Amino acid sequence: MNLNEQYAHFRLVARTLWNFGFRPYKELSDGANQMAFQRIVESLFQVIMLGPGPFYNGTELGFRFPLVKESQLKIKVVPSYPTSQIHVGNASEEVDSYTYGVPMLDAGTGPIDLEFVGPYDWDTVGIRDFQYIMVRIVSWREHEEFEGRLALIEPFYASLEIVSLPDSSL
Repeated sequence: MNLNEQYAHFRLVARTLWNFGFRPYKELSDGANQMAFQRIVESLFQVIMLGPGPFYNGTELGFRFPLVKESQLKIKVVPSYPTSQIHVGNASEEVDSYTYGVPMLDAGTGPIDLEFVGPYDWDTVGIRDFQYIMVRIVSWREHEEFEGRLALIEPFYASLEIVSLPDSSL
């Protein structure tokens, strides 16, 4: 099932909530409230991306961003074009000093398997757009040296598809 329309709506709701509901008020945009906002975003994701519909019945799926490798929720991210830019990260696990963009590569024409990790924005206190999708590179025939690393891709150049859910036989 393609989730592009739902993801576009999720981004709109999440960025509107942050930019107009949290960011303008210093007391709402501090570190503690950023964690509260993160939990809200996780709930928004669950409701907007997975329901209402055949994949969500209103019960808590128990996932958190970033989605971990062991998560039962699997969303595949497929580059839309061979020229879709992938910003490869400098490590395989998310850390505070994580950097992206070196190298920045085209997706290419060979097989590439990207797993959705979560929405991503460079800014955590200013205006946010959730401009990127954070992915885990599961396999990439043209660049095997980057398998296992986290990377970023813009949603305009990718398609999101549900692969599996908890207690699902997709």
